[in-house]
Amino acid sequence: MAEANKLGDSGAYLGPGTKIHGKLQFDGPATIEGEIEGEIIAHASVTIGQQATMKGKISAVSVLVQGKVMAEVQAEKSWRFNRRARLSAT
Repeated sequence: MAEANKLGDSGAYLGPGTKIHGKLQFDGPATIEGEIEGEIIAHASVTIGQQATMKGKISAVSVLVQGKVMAEVQAEKSWRFNRRARLSAT
């Protein structure tokens, strides 16, 4: 299984301009580029992209943060962030 959702991988994609309030559940990999306020539960990898903002809670197999996250983060395998990520974890 790939650690992070890469181009060519099948999976969910929420693009820039998408705004969601609520609970999201993914069975496969997911890439977020929009704004999410709520909870993400994933049975695979989640990538919070450079343009994304996430407020709430993330629970996934692995999490890659490239954007802005103000959330409780739980990752079974790995939790990574790049140098441009902005984190405020609870």
